[in-house]
Amino acid sequence: MVVKLVSLLAVCEYSFALCANSVSLLCDCFVGCLHVVVHVCYVHHGVSFYSPAIVVAVNCWSVKLASNMQVTLTFIKVFALILIIVPGIMALARGEVKNFDNAFDSETLTLTKLPLAFYAGLYAYGGWFNLNCVTEEVINPNRNIPLSIVISMVTVTVCYVLVNVSYYTVMTSAELLASDAVAMMFAHRTLQSIASIIPMLVAISCLGSLNGSFFAVSRMLFVGAREGHFPALLSMIHIRRETPLPAVLMLYPLVVVMLIRGNLFQLVNYASFSRWLFIAMTTLGLLIHRYRFPLHSRPFKVPVAITISFTAVCFFIVGLSLYSDPWNTGSSCAVTLSGVPVYYLTVHQQRLPVRWRNAFRE
Repeated sequence: MVVKLVSLLAVCEYSFALCANSVSLLCDCFVGCLHVVVHVCYVHHGVSFYSPAIVVAVNCWSVKLASNMQVTLTFIKVFALILIIVPGIMALARGEVKNFDNAFDSETLTLTKLPLAFYAGLYAYGGWFNLNCVTEEVINPNRNIPLSIVISMVTVTVCYVLVNVSYYTVMTSAELLASDAVAMMFAHRTLQSIASIIPMLVAISCLGSLNGSFFAVSRMLFVGAREGHFPALLSMIHIRRETPLPAVLMLYPLVVVMLIRGNLFQLVNYASFSRWLFIAMTTLGLLIHRYRFPLHSRPFKVPVAITISFTAVCFFIVGLSLYSDPWNTGSSCAVTLSGVPVYYLTVHQQRLPVRWRNAFRE
């Protein structure tokens, strides 16, 4: 759920970047924090609250509409990436490579900064997690989910690497770090005639990420409630529209609460800690399961060496991030651990008061 906030704040940043020239706002902006006149702050939060409201309405109205919206926004994302890649590669072909001098300089690299760098980088490739939450709505998941993950990861990796090459071809590292809307700065230098549409496309792209997260996380709440880990109300669907209406609506107030105090990089670190902790524990459980039940049927099997190395890297990143950013990762760890007694009580419901048991069962 915290991951949705990152996409949402990105929508706001590029929405404001789009209108900055026309309204001539004097901003001192560092991603997620606008130091501007008071009324602009209200508009910033207004856009933040309005965007998820649209996504909630779509997901409550129709599963097909939400799915079609996701496909459309994905095509818009790819189109935006192509608009950035092409002029960058053309500039590279003309020999503009001066910004790549000392590109792999490691003098400023420290071990404590690695986890946060991984968190920020891996966030862009995190969409594949959503596929595992919608297994019940996928035709032939044994075949299509692994295939979708492989195709999407290869496509995203190629596109994002080329986009970053394009950025560094046109801009220096200092300019990239100082910019609040990198794509817009890039567009003004390479796509002068159509530069104004780039922030719009990026904001729409982030809206697609927001929609995908709402679609997936609502299913996770739905299944959790069906298994008795959340109140039974969240396992209900709309009688006519067949959408998990309560689960979708449950997400909106939680998003708003975190949005009020949210900062982009803080939210990335906050969300990434719990995400990669659970991924590490899941892959560790996979190794244990393979050892204990070697004869079980496995339609999709990953080589053990890959699983071991992936699990070790995940635990390394998670562990070291507690030292690199103790406040955000520590808070995320505390929230994660708070779920242990809740899970225990919901699994062993006989330990709950009668009123609470009825709330989970009815």
